[in-house]
Amino acid sequence: MLVRLLSLLSGLICLQVLAQNAQLSGVVRNKDTQETLPNASIRLLSATTQYGVVTDFDGLYTIAVPPDRYELICTYVGLTEQRMELSLGANEVRTLDFNLVENDALLDPVVITGSKFEQKLSEQTVSMEVIKPALVDNINSTSADQTIQKVPGVVVVDQQANIRGGSGFSYGAGSRVLLLMDDLPILTADLGFPRWDFLPIENLEQIEIIKGASSALYGSAAMNGIINMRTAYPKSEPVTKIALFNNIYQNPRNNQVIHYSPDGTPTDTVQKSWWGNEQPYERGATFAHRQRYGQFDLVMGSYLYDKKSFRATEFERRGRANVNMRYRFKNVPGLSIGLNSNYQAVASGTFLIWNGIDEKAYQIWGLNDTIENRTYLLTVDPFIEYFNAATEVKQKLVMRYYQNNNHTTQNRTTLSDLYYGEYQFQKRFSKADMVVTAGLVTSAAFVEAELYTGGNHKFRNFGGYVQADKKIMQRMNVSIGARYEHNRIDTLASEAKPVLRAGMNYELTRATFIRASYGEAYRFPSISEKFLNTYVGSGGAGFSIGVFPNPELRSETGWSAELGIKQGFKVSEWKGFGDVAVFISEYNNMMEFSFGTPASPIGNYPGIGYKSLNVGDTRIWGIDCSVVGQGSLLGMPTNILAGYTYVDPTYRTFDSLQRSQSTADYNVLKYRNRHIAKIDAETTIHKLTVGLSYQYLSFMEAIDIAFNLAMPGVKTYREQHDGGTSVWGARLSYIANKSFSMSFICNNLTNLEYAISPVKIEAPRNFTLRLNYNFDYSEKKNANTKG
Repeated sequence: MLVRLLSLLSGLICLQVLAQNAQLSGVVRNKDTQETLPNASIRLLSATTQYGVVTDFDGLYTIAVPPDRYELICTYVGLTEQRMELSLGANEVRTLDFNLVENDALLDPVVITGSKFEQKLSEQTVSMEVIKPALVDNINSTSADQTIQKVPGVVVVDQQANIRGGSGFSYGAGSRVLLLMDDLPILTADLGFPRWDFLPIENLEQIEIIKGASSALYGSAAMNGIINMRTAYPKSEPVTKIALFNNIYQNPRNNQVIHYSPDGTPTDTVQKSWWGNEQPYERGATFAHRQRYGQFDLVMGSYLYDKKSFRATEFERRGRANVNMRYRFKNVPGLSIGLNSNYQAVASGTFLIWNGIDEKAYQIWGLNDTIENRTYLLTVDPFIEYFNAATEVKQKLVMRYYQNNNHTTQNRTTLSDLYYGEYQFQKRFSKADMVVTAGLVTSAAFVEAELYTGGNHKFRNFGGYVQADKKIMQRMNVSIGARYEHNRIDTLASEAKPVLRAGMNYELTRATFIRASYGEAYRFPSISEKFLNTYVGSGGAGFSIGVFPNPELRSETGWSAELGIKQGFKVSEWKGFGDVAVFISEYNNMMEFSFGTPASPIGNYPGIGYKSLNVGDTRIWGIDCSVVGQGSLLGMPTNILAGYTYVDPTYRTFDSLQRSQSTADYNVLKYRNRHIAKIDAETTIHKLTVGLSYQYLSFMEAIDIAFNLAMPGVKTYREQHDGGTSVWGARLSYIANKSFSMSFICNNLTNLEYAISPVKIEAPRNFTLRLNYNFDYSEKKNANTKG
């Protein structure tokens, strides 16, 4: 009886306290755009304690606190915080709205990839770069990798991304950089290959690039870093954009090639431009639309592209359409469901290896007919998300179905299906200034293809991760995370690995941030690296290139660490960041594609081709510097993205076998550029925007020696081009009004003949005309307001 009386008395006291509580509610907006801000933080600090809440999807908040005098702080990542003093009385109900302004002191975008929640770029514990959609449009990127190529420290070779020398050359299989689309993996199920052209760049919010091992949060394939393309959602005002473009290629430099007899007498003259008077071209059209209909968000986009390449037998025609839908429940604040889908059909012709140098550099080696591919790609991504503003808990269930259906003229069909699911739980502790993120992940891949040893294959993955991010004394961010992952192909022995990461970021002075990080890495072989057994070519002696299986291929592990400093600056109205990082990575049983002659050739075809091997234990260290700035410089809007990267890639043990397989007789990893320098700058003068780009790649010191021995012209070309490669570009845009603009772009301004891949020449000078039209909804809005 006494216990029941005490319990009843306690309940009455609680009810009395709650009855005396004051209630504060309102909405948080961006003052400039009037967009509501989800996940904005509201904190009330009294003399003895503090209370906090975050806004929901619609920027709304409600909080009940005891009557007292408080300091109220409203913050949102990337915007200037608001502070005020207020007193709340017993049972008082007050509405208080906030309009936050842009932080004018620094260029500090908001990113998600590093910790799976919104943070300032300056507060990251790892090196990260951010690309905005303006750069995609300004350089007329027809595929996302062309934009990635602008990022300091990143080189894309034959569609494989290499960050800070962490990857070599890979012939269409296996990736050491994890590609994400809206935070979900988008590598093909069998090849582990990035399809850059499949990413909907017409509806881009931003691209986030993490440099260094990121396996703790994202798992296998994030060995060398992450590239995350985040699509944009609609805001208060609709967006509709249309663009048309046409590109034309010029003839190569020194187009006339004179052949001589043994005694030095000219015999004939031929041209490198095999196309005669029918110049190679690219042309296309893009469409993007984003709009809110009450609680319903709709994103649509499409892309049409047609290319006749400067390389013989190479062409591409593709069409893509994407739809993203999200519904935010009004009666259940914080709950949203959605479905994203992307579809693409591609017809293409393959160019593998040149037929030699001079006029043969633009001709394909050893093929009588064009290898044509028909590829159909599809993703379907349902999701559900719930955010409880009162408890500051966010739960998310996301799924992805990714199908890659490929047919070739050589009757080699591949059908791969990827099923991916992830449950994520995130809790924010406002009083402790900490966020804990945990998740469970599973994926399964099913591959049907005759070109794989053993026929069809299946892959399964299970994993779990947890990470804590804590801010200490408002100046230091500390991040600690771990992941446990289990992988299995078919009925082979399964494998499980734990990986850890830790990092810190300390704001030494205003706009000066010092960071240090350590991350472990793990990569499990893809199905293609283990079992792909095929050839490309006509099948005659000397006219085929094989891709050979390696069922004994082992997974690789490693770690990377860095120490960096990021310095913000502001010169008048021009602001940005300078960043310097010293990094080191070590890998055990590093997997890389190698070119040579295996012991067992494919059938009766010659044994020349590629095979994925464990090349040994490696170490890569270096320095990575970058500068990004934007704003008004000397009264003119000016944007700059620039950087320099130095890498020293070596084997930890360099033996006679490795020496015999490389063109270099000293210790250096193959297919790396030791020095990389890049700059992209543009400035606007009245209605004209002028841009200039530059890229320098030092000589690729080592490649597989089999290229010199077996492939025509490789040894001679490398001897003739043993210095660095400098490529310039320029662009000019005319902005007629808010809706219409026109751009003229010149790539390879000096018409340099160069090769990034050892057996594939790059594009000669080419010109692009691009027309952009953006529908102006503000006029319609103003007309409706007046009416």
